[in-house]
Amino acid sequence: MQKILIIKLGALGDLVQAEGAIRDICAHHPNDEITLLTAPSYAKLFAQHPAIHRVETDTRQQRWHLWY
Repeated sequence: MQKILIIKLGALGDLVQAEGAIRDICAHHPNDEITLLTAPSYAKLFAQHPAIHRVETDTRQQRWHLWY
């Protein structure tokens, strides 16, 4: 079993467009564990996705947060 990480940190429209690619990855890797790394605001949206086994969130601040 392999572990596959899909990193998608863009806007909501980018995530929606990537959904087809995520399904294709899952179709070609049916026995592998697929994890999605995304922003916290989109984690709930993909938590119930049938092709994704785990959702991780990236909690880094945006670049314009100078104190970060």
